[in-house]
Amino acid sequence: MSDRGVAADHVLAEAVSISRSYVESGPVLIEQTLGSARGTGGLDLVAPPMEMVGLYFIQPDDLVPDHLGSLRLLDDALYSNRMLEVLSASCLQLAGVPLVSGDLGPANRATAAFLGADVASTISAAVDRAVQQRVMEVELHHPLLLRATRPAQEGAGGHLRG
Repeated sequence: MSDRGVAADHVLAEAVSISRSYVESGPVLIEQTLGSARGTGGLDLVAPPMEMVGLYFIQPDDLVPDHLGSLRLLDDALYSNRMLEVLSASCLQLAGVPLVSGDLGPANRATAAFLGADVASTISAAVDRAVQQRVMEVELHHPLLLRATRPAQEGAGGHLRG
């Protein structure tokens, strides 16, 4: 095999490893987020969007067809991790505390670039709509929830603790 062939195999193996890690991070982040939200009374805010994530995973006809093997999980993972990113940013803005302590943006942008603009923009628009709708519902029906999740003192940041 030529040096180019070896290099291409190495790049492909690295891409597969990164993609696998990205996909596998989703369930862990979801559990951490739900645990944090439970501990602060913020579960009312995050539960409906997280249910949407579960439904997206089991949807047979999503944006990346199931016949593409492991690749089919990348759009599911992007949907889930983008949902966590947007929910966390909304909680930081509304309640002063993010749901996720790390920055999901770079990994989400890399996965979005790999999947292409059409898939990425469709996922991003769906997630943004879902979170905006849930935030409006919470602001309208549960305004005290947002105040209850604020840190007790200035500078008490960190993610919501469970």
